[in-house]
Amino acid sequence: METESHKTQLENDPTYQLLLERIRLIGLLPDAPAFQITWGQLAERLALFLSQNGQPVQEISDDRLADCLRKSADSLVDQERLPWLWMVEMSIENALFPAPDPESDDEGPLTEEYENWSRIEDGWLDSAFEDRFELGYY
Repeated sequence: METESHKTQLENDPTYQLLLERIRLIGLLPDAPAFQITWGQLAERLALFLSQNGQPVQEISDDRLADCLRKSADSLVDQERLPWLWMVEMSIENALFPAPDPESDDEGPLTEEYENWSRIEDGWLDSAFEDRFELGYY
């Protein structure tokens, strides 16, 4: 349950108020349920996350804001029953700061070739074969 001081603090929080205004502009009603949770409650978590990370709300596009809020709401439906605040916070973080694509290897083929060569020069390959012989695999 929210305490009166928490509600008062949110009413005076410019980040939260700006988020509520922008939520209305993208066609969502703050008091309408997102999943037995209101868009305003999701905005509370988003405002807290943005404040903690020093991210100005003005730098988030309307499309990204809508995507973030919808993913937060979807995470409550799609996942196992976990505490909703944790689920929303994780989905906000993933939507605003997505993890880099693991398929994008920025090192390039020469770095990979060097790493393979250096392992061989360090005797890595020889010791791997020696272990197999000692264990009777060959």
